[in-house]
Amino acid sequence: MLLKFVGWIWVISGIFFLLQPARFRNRLRRKSVKQLKRFFILLAFFLGILLINAAWGVPGFWAKLVLVFGLIGLVKAVFLWKAKTADLIIEWFANQPVKVFRMYAVGQIVVGAIILSA
Repeated sequence: MLLKFVGWIWVISGIFFLLQPARFRNRLRRKSVKQLKRFFILLAFFLGILLINAAWGVPGFWAKLVLVFGLIGLVKAVFLWKAKTADLIIEWFANQPVKVFRMYAVGQIVVGAIILSA
């Protein structure tokens, strides 16, 4: 149930980002780096837990690979908490052209569809 909810949120927000990528970029530029850093760390942590939860009881190689990606996401979230790298990533991402945000939106829609089909 939670997975379906998360999948729909990803698809709907991806559609909004695809329709108005310049608005998303302007929002990134306006927000402070500290707020965005917290958001990205929480996102990495949440996705790590989501991947671990999705692959926990499933047999097979691909499930174990998803489990490893979830663990890497959790470790990365912990390391990003104090790193200056997160600030650089946020600044780099906010200065990208609109085409990059459109590609991100398409990727987000695809990931949301994959989550819904799981």
